[in-house]
Amino acid sequence: FFGKPLDDALQALTTLTTSSTSPILEMLNEVALLADFNAKQPRRLVLISDLLQNMPKDSPYQTVPSFESWQAAHSTPPLWHNTTVEIIYLRRGQNTLQGADHLHFWQQYFTHHGAQLEPVSQMR
Repeated sequence: FFGKPLDDALQALTTLTTSSTSPILEMLNEVALLADFNAKQPRRLVLISDLLQNMPKDSPYQTVPSFESWQAAHSTPPLWHNTTVEIIYLRRGQNTLQGADHLHFWQQYFTHHGAQLEPVSQMR
């Protein structure tokens, strides 16, 4: 019943055009602060994204920073305690920024801020 519409939606995500900005970290912070998504109860986040953060201040589109250097430049409170995170990593063709280092950055982001990660799935 839901399989075909979900498969169609996921396929559409892999063919979307690019945008001038992609505020992934900012949107994650907003989600974590939602009243009905509080850490007092178990939470689950399914993130379907290419994880290519692109904002004027933070843009790993030039290089993938080490998590340690990124963390030193940002004061982000631990937002993901009591949260299980599933990442479905959308691979964008020949994008050279995506790969093991890029994915590792995001895994460190979530685990450093208290999340439990499920194994990552990848889609092309």
